[in-house]
Amino acid sequence: MARQTDNRKCLWCEQPIRGRADKKYCDDNCRNAFNNQRQEGEYNLVRNINRTLIRNRRILATVMQQAGSETCISKDILLQMGFQFKYFTQAFTSADGQVCHCCYDYGYLRLPEEGFLVIKKIENILTARLTGR
Repeated sequence: MARQTDNRKCLWCEQPIRGRADKKYCDDNCRNAFNNQRQEGEYNLVRNINRTLIRNRRILATVMQQAGSETCISKDILLQMGFQFKYFTQAFTSADGQVCHCCYDYGYLRLPEEGFLVIKKIENILTARLTGR
């Protein structure tokens, strides 16, 4: 009786597959190459955005390390540290129209001069939102 495995081909290199009936790739190299190619497209975009959000959060955390629950910092310093203002996880608008952008549990409010108020805890962000600070 002929085995059904004779007609199966590797999903990556299309070479004949030997072995288990449910095997899809001829070896680990083909399996890795196939999965890497599959993840390049839209997953690469999401991965890069997540990396940027994490970097932004890390920068805000570094700024807050020396301060208490909030501190002021200039826009130039944030930019020098690699902060990218167009990436944030959420935004709140106060009653007076001031916007607080957040990177996970850290937030920043634009000050009248070229600076930002960086806030550490989400409770402080909500307080700032309600008081319009």
